[in-house]
Amino acid sequence: MKLRTDALQATRILAQRAALLAGRAAGDLGARLLTDHADPHALYEEVRARGPLVRTRLGLYLTASHTVADRLLRHPAMGMTARPGMAPPDPHGPVDPLAESFGVLDGPEHRRLRRPAALGFRPADLAARAPRIAALASELLDAVPEDRPFDLATDFAAPLPLLVISDLLGLEPDIPAFRRWSKAEVAVVAGPRTPGDARRWRRTVQEAEGLFRATYHDRRARPRDDLLGRMANADPPLTEREFVATAEMVFFAGYDTTPWLIGNTVLAVLDHPDRDAALAEDGLVEEVLRYDPPVQYTARTALERIDLDTEQGAVTVPEGATVLLLLAAAGRDPAVFPDPGRFDPARPNARDHLAFAPGPHHCVGAGLATLEATVAVRTLFDRFPGLHATGRPSQMPLPGLRAPASVPVAA
Repeated sequence: MKLRTDALQATRILAQRAALLAGRAAGDLGARLLTDHADPHALYEEVRARGPLVRTRLGLYLTASHTVADRLLRHPAMGMTARPGMAPPDPHGPVDPLAESFGVLDGPEHRRLRRPAALGFRPADLAARAPRIAALASELLDAVPEDRPFDLATDFAAPLPLLVISDLLGLEPDIPAFRRWSKAEVAVVAGPRTPGDARRWRRTVQEAEGLFRATYHDRRARPRDDLLGRMANADPPLTEREFVATAEMVFFAGYDTTPWLIGNTVLAVLDHPDRDAALAEDGLVEEVLRYDPPVQYTARTALERIDLDTEQGAVTVPEGATVLLLLAAAGRDPAVFPDPGRFDPARPNARDHLAFAPGPHHCVGAGLATLEATVAVRTLFDRFPGLHATGRPSQMPLPGLRAPASVPVAA
């Protein structure tokens, strides 16, 4: 049975990949966006020039409009989409958070499972964590060399969020294992390109399930005031499987994109002509989220026909249609952000970005990610005020992500 499932999944992935590459060769805008990992803003502007909602030849809908994206993200008839190329969840198989957690469900089930996950992200709780985040950042910086270059992405931006989310959840941080898990998850979320991506993800969820099942029983027997302890003893209670799926989603969502947000913020500060002024602005990270967000787009499916009246004209999304909401393009919509291609940490409306996808599926860890990046970057430049680049940064070759893989710097 496992070999048959693997074969079917491999067929789906390869067929989808072939269709996207054929669409790209034919010039389809959606296929180009889904396969191009270079700076995509020229493509976003092509979408914007064609109107508030564009249907591609492959049947995908695209919007670069801030107004349309914002209204669709908040619309109750817009739901989550299944991961392309992946098999449906097996209730008797390993728990897959990308198929059965609150992050991919809609309606009452989404709200029921999201509620205990949100217990660790209340504003007062997050504010109280700022000193702990600063301490963890300082410990990492103690280990980086001051007499030679180091890689900001791998030595600082990547491990810090793992330490923070482990601390929040109440886990012992296993940095090598957790980073391996994250790489497998990112490859699948970005759209599995090979059957190997799917196999690595299956191994990852099996390993993660073992950890979180053991944690569930531990917290049930010996309650602790960490997020996993609160979730294991939530009222109404979660089943063991629901706990595992929710804990895995919180873990991955609480880690994956934050290293890239830290990296993008550091790069923006290094490029800014007045570094001290940029660092002093409370809206620095919000402007990075507008100007260069880690997640460039997200997808939703219309659960019923949606009709919108906008200043740009009437917009209709047919029932069953999948819409790619270009969050990064919305952040540079000139109708909302004057001079949108200019990075301005003092921009008064930077917080109007859509980087965390407002609406029912608004990122549960948005506040933590923003706090982490703010504390991390200020701690970094307080320690190394003369920090400077020593080479060109590189990006992960994954469509839809602005994810620094390497940022060579020196103190």
